Amino acid sequence: MSTTPAPSTSPRLALTRDRVHDVLAALCEEAGLGAKAADDAELIKFTNNAVYRLPGAGVVVRIAGSATVAERVPVVIQAARWLAEHDAPTVRLVEDIPQPVRIGGATATFWHLVPSTGPEPTGTDLGRILRCIHALPAPGFALPSWEPFARIRSRIADAKGWPRPTGSSSPSAPTTWRSWSRTWSSSSPPGCFTVTRSWATSSPARKVR
Repeated sequence: MSTTPAPSTSPRLALTRDRVHDVLAALCEEAGLGAKAADDAELIKFTNNAVYRLPGAGVVVRIAGSATVAERVPVVIQAARWLAEHDAPTVRLVEDIPQPVRIGGATATFWHLVPSTGPEPTGTDLGRILRCIHALPAPGFALPSWEPFARIRSRIADAKGWPRPTGSSSPSAPTTWRSWSRTWSSSSPPGCFTVTRSWATSSPARKVR
């Protein structure tokens, strides 16, 4: 079963690099780890989520980077617990901490830190994990359908602003994004589609494989 994501209506948190560490400290305090748990934090990545490794606490913290991402957190938690129930080879939530943790508009989940040991995993190792996961029975809860363009539109709408292209009078990001079209091209090889955008009239359509 799947559901299509609805547009975000949640209060927006401006999660920027300037303030993300302060947000992390506040979340650690709320989770019962103490704000000082963030002192040795190591930023792993900052894309859809700000993901931090806390070596001293032995946890990884994922902070939702927008209201759209935050709305998916309950399903992420359900899926993680479902995978754990089936003993799937996946990272586990820290169940000693009530999940998710929320404070000041920020939403985060706390996960057990998996140490990097042994050789680098190979494609064969990944294949074994995927085969294990695909062999599991269907979960008893709805999973969102994969709607990449809808999610990107929501993330753009979450943003504080959108710069116009130099020398362009194009509309704001949400309006511009709605003008993008995704059309199958009869001249393209199977698996290709053509992406065009209305304000880039001087640029040819880009074929994406």
